[in-house]
Amino acid sequence: SYTSGLGDYYNVFLWSTTIRHHMINQDRDKVRNLLPDYNPHVLDLVVYLDIPEITHARALIFEGSEDNMERARDELAHLEEVATAINNRVHLYEVKVLQAVLYDVKGEIENAEGALLASLEIAEPEGITKFYFELGESFATLIKHMPNEIRSRPFVLEIVEEIKQKPHKKIIEARTQEKEKLNILTARELDVLKCISEGLRNQEIAEKLFVSEDTIKKHIYHMFQKMNVKNRFSLVTRAREQEILD
Repeated sequence: SYTSGLGDYYNVFLWSTTIRHHMINQDRDKVRNLLPDYNPHVLDLVVYLDIPEITHARALIFEGSEDNMERARDELAHLEEVATAINNRVHLYEVKVLQAVLYDVKGEIENAEGALLASLEIAEPEGITKFYFELGESFATLIKHMPNEIRSRPFVLEIVEEIKQKPHKKIIEARTQEKEKLNILTARELDVLKCISEGLRNQEIAEKLFVSEDTIKKHIYHMFQKMNVKNRFSLVTRAREQEILD
């Protein structure tokens, strides 16, 4: 389970970042293994920060089974209602482009075109490209099926060209290189890291490992430096992304 000691709120964000990492790496097996036991249900708490529900719907589409595609359709319809009601245009654009990808996979090209245009109406004036690029080949494939007036838009051409120049394989290679460049954690630091992931406080970790609390603080400081993070939550998240923690 994901860091039960940090509480459900942090579990949701750890899941969200982890599953996005696996989708970027095109690892369907890991996404498929994560999906059955996860339902975020934290929309009202984090609606202005991140939407793990959007990640969940995206993961359902990425997994690709008929049942999960229908679940994604329902979830995206609900998210569209919520984002529209609170006038959250950034999340609405993410929802609309995911709907476009889903419709495209299902062969509903007219619906895909409408959803894509709705996302572009929000993203293009502001130059928002991050989510399109993160979708990678899914977005590029969607664009191939669109009419020329969409494919030829400079905004769209720029995104597709960037995806071509930085394919998922290069992202994976970059992440692997980053992992290799990280200083390897010592055995004792790994022990401390595991305790942190379980939600233990410094004093509790010290008692468990039979050392002083000051020693634990030093280990944590060194891990922050090695992993280039500033807090415990980010440390656990980075460790999972780099597969230092299972």
